[in-house]
Amino acid sequence: MEKRILTAAMLEGFAAHMTEEERSENTRQYYLRVLRELAAFAGTEPVTKQTEIDFKEPLTTSGYTAGTVNTYLSALGSFFDFAGWPELKVRHLKVQPKAYAAPEELRNEQAPPQPRRGKGYGACDDVNRGWVHDEPSGRSHSIGEIRSER
Repeated sequence: MEKRILTAAMLEGFAAHMTEEERSENTRQYYLRVLRELAAFAGTEPVTKQTEIDFKEPLTTSGYTAGTVNTYLSALGSFFDFAGWPELKVRHLKVQPKAYAAPEELRNEQAPPQPRRGKGYGACDDVNRGWVHDEPSGRSHSIGEIRSER
């Protein structure tokens, strides 16, 4: 098995590759920072799948969100593809996004606006049938009446 040690030359080659792939400057800097962290973690030892698993573990237990950990893993995965080491990639963390925030979890300024109800606010079906409600008078008008008044 070949020894897979991260070198400065490999990182420079990967940086050039990302430039050719038109990755943004921020992406290039971020990916290279993650790779330098992995290189520091591995030291002089070859990088193996277990090295990446061991690198991932403290990230998951030290307060990083699953999205951040997955971004780290994406950076490493891109490099491993570039280096010809795709078998070193590990699984991303499963992220189950919250479908909504319960109202009690929101502060008042974050709460979504509630639909207005009462006189002057018609149902969608009325609008679809060509009717609109005039709030001040409380009277309904057909869209044709409104257009002819203009």
